[in-house]
Amino acid sequence: MRAYFVIMFSQSCDMNSYMIGTLLQILPGLPYEVHVPIFTFLYLGHEPGAYLTRRERDCVLFTFTIVSVLSSDQVKTFSKNFKSITAKKAVTVELIRAANLFMKTTQLIINLNAVCGFPIPLKFVDGHNYWQGTILQQLYQFLYIKQKHILELFKEVCHCLKLEDREEEKYARPREGFCSLYKFLFVMNCWIELGLFDECMIREIRSQFKKVSDCADVSDSMGTLKI
Repeated sequence: MRAYFVIMFSQSCDMNSYMIGTLLQILPGLPYEVHVPIFTFLYLGHEPGAYLTRRERDCVLFTFTIVSVLSSDQVKTFSKNFKSITAKKAVTVELIRAANLFMKTTQLIINLNAVCGFPIPLKFVDGHNYWQGTILQQLYQFLYIKQKHILELFKEVCHCLKLEDREEEKYARPREGFCSLYKFLFVMNCWIELGLFDECMIREIRSQFKKVSDCADVSDSMGTLKI
């Protein structure tokens, strides 16, 4: 069913054979929570007229990647940690348009998923698995109002996830699988395969992922995520 879904999706947005092959290769190792948003994101990147600006694109990509690998409580903690960097929300007409465009397009992917026999299980298609408007606004404020580069955003996100992991260790909370930072970097590393970042970002992501991977206990289970 997964292969059929990818082929049907590729025909809807004229995707090339390399992207099809890459998707089929990386999807089995990705958490189901990220499937709907990444297909939505790729559709917006290929469909004429359904575009996102560079800043909108970066914020949307980071938002669903972060939310997809965290629990609801962890999402709240991340937002609180990031709030110290971005003191206020950034609400603009452009951001509202981008959020609405993204969420409306997810419905197209959800409908396609149903037509193809639900290769993405139903419990993972709802927006709470991969979307949080407050985080989108915080990321946008960091990039747009503070005029920061995406590389700086990546480093700040990693820093906040490190704080979250330290907090979990401090209170000895039970953890499912690997740390939040590892899961985030794992998924970001997969996005490299889809050509979503420039060379500067690729080097930094791979460097951070290698550092965290070397320290990770690879004997743990991490759901569908694999090394």
